[in-house]
Amino acid sequence: MAEGSTRIHENLRDEKAQELRGRSVMAKNGDVCISILHEPGEDKYGYEKPEERWLPIHTVETIMISVISMLADPNGDSPANVDAAVSIITKASNIYQSATRSNMKHVS
Repeated sequence: MAEGSTRIHENLRDEKAQELRGRSVMAKNGDVCISILHEPGEDKYGYEKPEERWLPIHTVETIMISVISMLADPNGDSPANVDAAVSIITKASNIYQSATRSNMKHVS
């Protein structure tokens, strides 16, 4: 599989949750961790509702919309890759601090 590419099973009507893999900071092993790709049923950790998990009604489109949503707004509270989450949070914090310092210079 090429760098940054993904593979989705052709039979999306399957009762079994699909898998999506990519090469990025999503997870160290390349797994894409989004709720609709988790096995159907109850979440043993109580984090997800059953209706947020895999259902055979999902299509390539609904999966890709979820991936795009995850990339646009990562959930730092439930990271698959803790190191990446720390990096995102640290970077956001540093940007906020820098902007605050810059704004304070203009105020005084």
